[in-house]
Amino acid sequence: MDQELSKENKLILTIAIKSDYKDLIKSDTVFYADDNSLLLNVLETDTQAVPEKSFILGFASQTKLVWFKAKNTLKDFSTATQKEIQKIIESFK
Repeated sequence: MDQELSKENKLILTIAIKSDYKDLIKSDTVFYADDNSLLLNVLETDTQAVPEKSFILGFASQTKLVWFKAKNTLKDFSTATQKEIQKIIESFK
C-alpha cells in the first residue's frame, strides 16, 4: 500500500468485500479506521447499492467520521435556515 497522500490530502485504499457482505455497501456507506481494522458505518437508510470498484468515503477514526457528520448536519441546517429566511423576506415584498 502506498503511504503517500494525494494532492487533495487523501489516501486511497483498495479493499475487497466478500460477496456475502456486498449488500451492505450502499451509496451512503462509509468506513473508518479503528484499531488496525476498517469498520463499516451506514449513514442513512433506503439507499442504493453501489457498483463494484466505486469510491467509498473513509475516515481515519470514528471521531473524524462523527465530525464529518456534524459539519454536514450543520451545513444542511444552515442552508435550510437561509431558505426560510429568504421566504420570509420575499413575503414582505
